[in-house]
Amino acid sequence: MIEMKGSLDLKKILPFLPSSSKSSTLDETLVYFVTFLYALSTAEISPSNLLKTAGAVGYGIYSKTVMEIHNLGLKWQYGIATAAGIIASQSENEEFKLFLMKLEQVIRLGDSLRDFMKNEMAAIVSAYAAAYERSMESLKLLLGMFSTLMSTASFMIAAMMVMSMIGGGDSQTIVVVAFAVISGLGAFALMMYVIFPKDKLMNENGDHLKKFKKIFFPCMGASVGVGVALIFVPGVPNEIIVSAIGGPLIIPGFLARRIESRIKKLDESYPSFIRHLTEIYATVGSLGQALKTVMKSDFGGLSVHARGMLNRVLNRVTMEEAFDLFSIDTGNELITASNKVISVSMVKGGNMIEVGETLAQLTSKFNDLRKKRQQVSKAFESTVLILHVLTVAVMSFMKGVFNFFSDIFSHVDASLGANVIQPIPPDTMNIVLPVMVIALAAINGMVIKISQGGMFKTMWFNIGLLLLIGGVVSFGVQQFVASMFGDIIGDNPFSDITVPGA
Repeated sequence: MIEMKGSLDLKKILPFLPSSSKSSTLDETLVYFVTFLYALSTAEISPSNLLKTAGAVGYGIYSKTVMEIHNLGLKWQYGIATAAGIIASQSENEEFKLFLMKLEQVIRLGDSLRDFMKNEMAAIVSAYAAAYERSMESLKLLLGMFSTLMSTASFMIAAMMVMSMIGGGDSQTIVVVAFAVISGLGAFALMMYVIFPKDKLMNENGDHLKKFKKIFFPCMGASVGVGVALIFVPGVPNEIIVSAIGGPLIIPGFLARRIESRIKKLDESYPSFIRHLTEIYATVGSLGQALKTVMKSDFGGLSVHARGMLNRVLNRVTMEEAFDLFSIDTGNELITASNKVISVSMVKGGNMIEVGETLAQLTSKFNDLRKKRQQVSKAFESTVLILHVLTVAVMSFMKGVFNFFSDIFSHVDASLGANVIQPIPPDTMNIVLPVMVIALAAINGMVIKISQGGMFKTMWFNIGLLLLIGGVVSFGVQQFVASMFGDIIGDNPFSDITVPGA
């Protein structure tokens, strides 16, 4: 199953969720690791050489495990088959454990590693796709539940404000209710972040991350600086300060969205590119000549990076370094994972036609799964934006109404001694409402990004936009309420009120 993290077994609480057990983990790394083993097996190398090569490549715990098998089998002379069985019995990952147990039997019986790896790779890819699609069904359900929770949050707060006023409660009641709503929504968002796949899109070695950091930190400083400066400016409403805080955050978020869009377009071109490249390489046996032929076709934005790779190869850069630099230039995680398989397979003499076709199909499968996720997230994004505006508008309307009642009953208390209704003090609402707008923007921005997957740095665009919209809506609604009540009761509604004994 897709990797789940967390100390709670959410499966017992919410049965519709994917399994959260760490012992049955199937993630993209395992998919590419088994694909890597299949690519090596097409070179018809020995099991010990296959495990040694896979152990030296960075696939995390999987590379470490097969290296342990290699060391135990050769250095400690247990034999590769026996060592695979011993290590398999100690593995906590049931999927990988089952794979190692099968590998033990294949090596012991002398069966074809190539056929075994091909079948296992196909099974793991199918299992991953099925688990991903089940996760998307759960995602749809949880997103619907979050939308329902969002739609009731504003009315819950409004009802508690009315009950507090009529029941003679104090300002602590609304603070507790606001904190409970934010905590509930935040916990829901955190649960979704923990249990759903992240779809890593960008690798951390390219220039994209450096460009983002150059923009992000100044914009974050500007956001904080503008907010702090406006607090000390007399007469600036808190809602306008909230909008001013959100404005600078849109800039790094927009840059991240452009980077994400550019990287996603490379995914669309890569399957045909790698299929074409490996077919030609299998014929001519030269990476430089293969790239020259490939460059006669148009692969969109990928052609620029391929041309850079060709220049490096012509300048006698090694094959492995050329593919590594190609991956860094693209900044694309799927391309990086595939290039790792391609480069080692070329060096080891693998069947490049089979390897290229396999990687093209695998990349296309990942692209199709992510497109399905985007379809779900698009509808949810629009829903959250509408609910965010509605929630802020309702809370702001109630604040305007209570400001009016507070003004009314402050005069009534002074003149007639009435003490039947106790509105929430305006000072409390002036603090609670902006905090609620900021918290809701942060939570909703995060949930939108969770539904999308990919680069979480684009979350700042969602947060900044929601802060900007939320602050403007809140200020506009309160001005509307003040104008509406002003037209109804006139400019001086207390002129006829006389204080007894005056």
